[in-house]
Amino acid sequence: MKNNRKYEYGNYVDKYKDKYEKLIFMDLEMNYSKEVPHGEVISIGALKTDNHGKVIDTFYSLIRPQSNTSLSERCMEITKLEQRDLDNSKDFNEVFKEFNHWCGQGKGLFITWSTADARVLKFNDKMGGYRLEIINQIRKNYWDFQKTFSYEYIKRNNVISLDKALKMFNIGFIGKRHNALDDAANLYKVFCMWEKSIDAKMNEQVSNLKERFL
Repeated sequence: MKNNRKYEYGNYVDKYKDKYEKLIFMDLEMNYSKEVPHGEVISIGALKTDNHGKVIDTFYSLIRPQSNTSLSERCMEITKLEQRDLDNSKDFNEVFKEFNHWCGQGKGLFITWSTADARVLKFNDKMGGYRLEIINQIRKNYWDFQKTFSYEYIKRNNVISLDKALKMFNIGFIGKRHNALDDAANLYKVFCMWEKSIDAKMNEQVSNLKERFL
């Protein structure tokens, strides 16, 4: 199947530097069940940088599920979390109020390696009846970097895993897979390498134009 998706990734760098004061690389872990097939967020990890990519701070929190309070065996196997970890955690409303405070003033761009995160956040916010402004801000300023990287940068017809993206740059995964903060930090690493390669391509194009016309 031909990939007809178009992402002008070459324009993203200038766009986010002009429009946003900070970048927030974010990852969520979720618990899926028959009661909540859309998934409930059970942890969030984030890494905040200025709009030049300098790391400012990190955020991590477990989240007590709202509807199905029992972790599935599959979720425990993947995340290495245990039921007691979630039982003693704050709920969605409390954690995302703290996250909103951590994000701070100024417009931020929320970068993830997933299509689903914004949708699940909206569902969880609605399910709890919270209507949190931070969820609205995430959805309005959301960049699914997995799509940009997979469809446009490497011209694939399907999205690739974060692990595969790291391997393309000869980088190993640091930390624990499916730990939300470690996943966010590794996403940041891929983003930095992508940005460097974009800059190199643009410089090469400029050099070629100079040789051709000057």
